Amino acid sequence: MHDGKADRASVATATVTVPDLTRPLVGDLFLVAGTERLAADDQAGQSHPLAANGLLLYPNLGDPISKRAASEIAFALPLVLEAGSAAPEATLQLAAQGQTLAEIPFPLGAPDAQGRLLAVGRLPSAAFPPGEYELRAVVKGGAEPIVRTTTMKVVD
Repeated sequence: MHDGKADRASVATATVTVPDLTRPLVGDLFLVAGTERLAADDQAGQSHPLAANGLLLYPNLGDPISKRAASEIAFALPLVLEAGSAAPEATLQLAAQGQTLAEIPFPLGAPDAQGRLLAVGRLPSAAFPPGEYELRAVVKGGAEPIVRTTTMKVVD
């Protein structure tokens, strides 16, 4: 940087850590509040980190999920894998009050050419009585599974 008025220059340094992609990088599991269809020629939108299958996903920022307003509860999990590698196996767990209620396979899909993947899933809201729940995505990526969680409140 150069300060012309003071006729002084300075240098700033920063450390950047490049992750080892022998294990997948797994982002935060989040609930989807809404989506927006992207135009096929919208390159900026298509490369957005929260874009998947031609849709831009908007995260739920903690609002309760109304069973009357939404027939499905959508959620997403971003991952970055080594380019050219297949997606790891994953499961989705549903818990309430510390007890696991269900566990189902969570197919992640295929990553793009750069190894980016935004896995999206849906659950029927009618299956949930009103209450507070925890969703857990368990990704098998190495010696230890990688677990990401989010909470949700379901109302009538």
